[in-house]
Amino acid sequence: MAAPGTAISPFDGNLLEGAAAGESATELSRRVGGVLSPAECALRVRTMLTERDIWTDPERKKLLLYRIYNLVDDLAGVAKSTQDTKDYTALTKGLDLLRKTLNEQSGATDDELRRLVAIQVPQMLSFIKAAYLKAQEILSAEYPELPFERIQDAFETALVEAEHDVPEGD
Repeated sequence: MAAPGTAISPFDGNLLEGAAAGESATELSRRVGGVLSPAECALRVRTMLTERDIWTDPERKKLLLYRIYNLVDDLAGVAKSTQDTKDYTALTKGLDLLRKTLNEQSGATDDELRRLVAIQVPQMLSFIKAAYLKAQEILSAEYPELPFERIQDAFETALVEAEHDVPEGD
């Protein structure tokens, strides 16, 4: 198997093309003339994808968007230089579709936001707890006569009030 970033054989390229087109393992086996069984085809494609899977999902998205932006620039250059009205119309329709796709992809996906929140929530809770404990320590030292329950009540009241002040998400 070729290392990530190196050329792949025509045989492996044929398997990847078929898999990318949504072919089943049986169809992949037929595609390569039965040289590999359907199970071997599926395993071969999975192995190739795993060996080349060094980027995270957000990095993959950015790389794809980079390629699309380059394609848009290339098509725009061709559209400007073409003399054929039909070619120009087809190119501009393609450009419009690509631009629409880029606009849709420019924001974070729901899945990316969920993962980000899943990472941030424990950190924020830890931060809030640490701040609460530090405030309790400061208030207890500064006002030793202040009952612990009063500090807790004030914190809970502040949480309730803060919850009402936070704008709701969409």
